[in-house]
Amino acid sequence: MSNPSTQAEKYFNEGFCYLNSFTIKDKNINYSRLLCEDSEYDLDNGFIGAIKLYSYDYEKAIEKFNEAISQSPVYALAYKYRAKAYESLEKYKEATADYNTWIKLDPDNAIAYLNRANCIADYDEEKALLEYNKVLELKPEYISAYNNRGRTYFSLNRKALGILDFEKSIALCTQKIQNNSKDAINYYYRGWALEKLDKKTEAMQDFDQSIALNPKHFASYFSRGFLKYNQEDYEGAIFDFRETLNLDPNNYYCCMMLANCYLEMDKLKEAMVFCIQSLTIKETDSAMYIKSILLSGMENYRAAQQSYEKTYEINPGIRGLKRHIKFLQHYNRLGRLPGISKWQLQKLKLHITKYKIDSVAGKFFKRYKTKTSSLLRKRK
Repeated sequence: MSNPSTQAEKYFNEGFCYLNSFTIKDKNINYSRLLCEDSEYDLDNGFIGAIKLYSYDYEKAIEKFNEAISQSPVYALAYKYRAKAYESLEKYKEATADYNTWIKLDPDNAIAYLNRANCIADYDEEKALLEYNKVLELKPEYISAYNNRGRTYFSLNRKALGILDFEKSIALCTQKIQNNSKDAINYYYRGWALEKLDKKTEAMQDFDQSIALNPKHFASYFSRGFLKYNQEDYEGAIFDFRETLNLDPNNYYCCMMLANCYLEMDKLKEAMVFCIQSLTIKETDSAMYIKSILLSGMENYRAAQQSYEKTYEINPGIRGLKRHIKFLQHYNRLGRLPGISKWQLQKLKLHITKYKIDSVAGKFFKRYKTKTSSLLRKRK
């Protein structure tokens, strides 16, 4: 691959800063040169500890990467990070196209194939499996590929195949740890695979060790926090999720998990704070929907109606959403319930992490349904 022009590097560095919301002083760093020695660990912030998954100005980042590519059309890194910006905007087809170009420019780079496979998994899991197979053909001991393919098998309910991949990942990590016990990333990868196999105690130990070796590895804090959340240790989970936010202030999923933790503790106001924070990072139908439910739980029905209507603008396909809006419109206008015999709230699976972990949507609906039942009793 040819070297990019000086002007192309300038645009790339600006785009990289917009992608990661770095400060002005960070813009003095030549990321183009720093990143040219690529690493598989940049997916987990283990490379320079600076690559974030979420930021504030993806459109501006794309604009700068466009300029870089116009100056140097064979600038592989510009295609890679423009693809990441597209992924953050959930423009997966555009991201895939950029990953395709990156692969054409660097056909032996297993990391490029892994990035493409992860992107495709967001909209076509069957095709993603074929892509993960290509990654492992290029790099047979690629731990991330086994973990991500295993996750995809689990999502497709092919758990036997997923278990094989996670066991392979654990074996590879253990071998690497035996060779170098000071590398935090291998404890993280192994803990991640152990958690998927429901080996929670061993997974917790690995996340603890990963954090002890690298206190700035936010993915380890997040994974440990999620493990604590599932064990109903909400205070412990809140600590880890807050540490994640300290290291990665624009982490949408972390904000959503903090909202869930506080909801479990019946602290609706605190839950609302983090729900709103998640919306400032990334306005999604899931976050807006949860905000609507929280507003209803706080008996702010007019604001809840507006929030539901905004949710409908973002995603009109959510089941039961029009009934929520109709109910609140009637109640806010007349101060009483609409004349219906039954009010059944539909449960909605909200995917709040990139690993497709279901949120506690049922908990939200349980509380909201209780509030609705109370109003029904008052009407009678």
